[in-house]
Amino acid sequence: QTKCNICSSGKYTDSTESSECTNCAAGRSLSDDPKSASAHDASEDCTVCEAGSYSLAAASQCLDCYAGKYLTDNKGSAAAHDSESKCIVCSSGQYSDQRAKDCTGCPKGKYIDDDTSDETKHAGESSCTICGSGEYAGVEGSSSCTNCEAGKYLTDKATAAEKHESAAKCTVCKAGTWSGEKAAV
Repeated sequence: QTKCNICSSGKYTDSTESSECTNCAAGRSLSDDPKSASAHDASEDCTVCEAGSYSLAAASQCLDCYAGKYLTDNKGSAAAHDSESKCIVCSSGQYSDQRAKDCTGCPKGKYIDDDTSDETKHAGESSCTICGSGEYAGVEGSSSCTNCEAGKYLTDKATAAEKHESAAKCTVCKAGTWSGEKAAV
């Protein structure tokens, strides 16, 4: 008598007397190793990936979207998770870590000016750049810095974001002195 085998991870069979298993569809996974036949006996055993992840067909687990990308759907639609291309690069001024549901805005005093073309420029908060001398970023999620207005200056050379959080960080020139826009001294 021949023994019947349980389908491997990423596969199922929903019929009796089957001679082969069916791959879970892309966007779904089935991580159970061949331990329990009841975990491999219906297409519903293949679960849709969570937010921030995707899978190809026959996946035993969903793969993480890279840092700098996100995917918002959370187990709603397999089609929303069926390839790495469903992971979207964060917008200018935003970053994400690996397996992100959404992106986070750079803190005040920092910015990212990339136009969503390169996820590596949005990978983690360390991708946010501190504004330079004579500049500030007064809102979270800035894609650029604003110049201190003429007659004011900001000397910090991108060493501390808190020194670039608002226009109030720009110092007024003393009487008898002047500065142009974006002055460092």
